[in-house]
Amino acid sequence: TPDISYNDLVKVIKLYREYNIPFKHKDDLNLSDQELLSQFSVRVGLQQFIYQRHPFKSFYRYHYLFNYESPEINVKKIFLELFGYEYEDYLLFSWALYNCSSKYWEIDKDNFIRTLGEIFRFSETKVKTLINTFLINREEFIVLYEQFATIDPKMKVYDFNPLLMKPNVTSNGSDLLFPMPFSIFIAVTEGMYQQICTAKGLEFISAFGKHPYEDYIEHILKLHNYLYIKEFVYRFQKNNLRSPDFMLVKNNHVIFIELKARVPMISLRTTNYTKYKEELKTSLGAALAQCFKKEGHLKSGFINHEKLPKNISRISHIAITLEEFNIADETGLEEAIKENGGVLSDSSYHVMSTGTLESILEEDTRDIFQYCIDREEAGTTNRHLSDGDVKREKLTSTRDQNLMELIVKKNNLISK
Repeated sequence: TPDISYNDLVKVIKLYREYNIPFKHKDDLNLSDQELLSQFSVRVGLQQFIYQRHPFKSFYRYHYLFNYESPEINVKKIFLELFGYEYEDYLLFSWALYNCSSKYWEIDKDNFIRTLGEIFRFSETKVKTLINTFLINREEFIVLYEQFATIDPKMKVYDFNPLLMKPNVTSNGSDLLFPMPFSIFIAVTEGMYQQICTAKGLEFISAFGKHPYEDYIEHILKLHNYLYIKEFVYRFQKNNLRSPDFMLVKNNHVIFIELKARVPMISLRTTNYTKYKEELKTSLGAALAQCFKKEGHLKSGFINHEKLPKNISRISHIAITLEEFNIADETGLEEAIKENGGVLSDSSYHVMSTGTLESILEEDTRDIFQYCIDREEAGTTNRHLSDGDVKREKLTSTRDQNLMELIVKKNNLISK
């Protein structure tokens, strides 16, 4: 800009060129290179990869989850209680905000309220509520930032960005909005999930994982015509145990799937290796340990089902989390599996997010069985992030795009 001299610009560029991103936490002085790299992939993934994903992702998933109703848990009712309006309204609002933010770096608040009222036929009160859900001023930004900020000065570059939850910036007394396009769709999907979890606590998280999340995975497996066996009770040494959340079957290949409705803890961005291992044990390690335990029960004849092949030639394991952990860590995962009582076998295991599973089902020309076989035979299961091994070759529109079109037509915003 005209306010920066050439010499100042040269100094800024030099600082960028000489900057070395912090690689090691101050508590992690005696780690092996492999341990450092494994945790670094998580840290960088949470800081960088989240902004690199395609913006129009996760709508279909969260639309299903936030509209979920059952006798066990009514997420739709909880959502309405917390946010005042239905999730479709927030999706419409986010698309409008994104469209404006891609054209203008500042938006007149009154004009925006009036425009949305005319296009969507929303009341002024409704538009203001939608805006305020994602609105943050400078003082609130600082408070939210400091709530999650690390005390380690070297790690501050990885600190959580409050704009991932509140992507619409303003200042006290101002009539202008400064939306952040890169974080709008993150805020309206996993950001809103985080807000619900914060408000409702562990009881909600547990019920959410058991009912809406499991039902969503079953829903997308059905859409793609997979043969699967849902969790059932079996008898083992006088105890009633539960089979894997899902077992997928194709010929003589069986895939055990265990689900964890978890998102990465914010502290994973800046924490030391000990805390990283604790989270690994609680999330992916626990899921994979269950897979290996149940594989042993299957081979011992305790797990039986009419859909299972008589001669199983290959077993694969997949632990799936709600959002991406960016884990590629053989040593850490195997230690976490053993600490949860799992005994490794010759079978290979994979860890992935729901988004990666959706990409395999919708965008990869291979089915999930061939995806697993290719990774296992190439030896990339613990060296590559699972999403990196997806071959996005299908050119058909995704369910996220189809949902967007459906909601727009439903609200008579374009001709049918």
